[in-house]
Amino acid sequence: MTKEDTDFYAYFHTFHTTGQSSIDGILSAIAKACKSYHYTGDWNDDDIGGFWTYIQDAADNAANEMKILEKAHHSMNDDYE
Repeated sequence: MTKEDTDFYAYFHTFHTTGQSSIDGILSAIAKACKSYHYTGDWNDDDIGGFWTYIQDAADNAANEMKILEKAHHSMNDDYE
């Protein structure tokens, strides 16, 4: 798979994959919204699966993943004290 296969193409910009799936999920959601509608005012949630909801869901997934990792990190540190 080439670098170009993993990039997220928006209308005026290309986001490059980070290799971290939850962060890439956010970039992908933003790129899809940008490709569909050039102005953020058109990213409404009136339609089923609106882009604002899609982006927020991706961010929430990333935040939940970070919370799990932080909890595991703290748990490991507590074991060594």
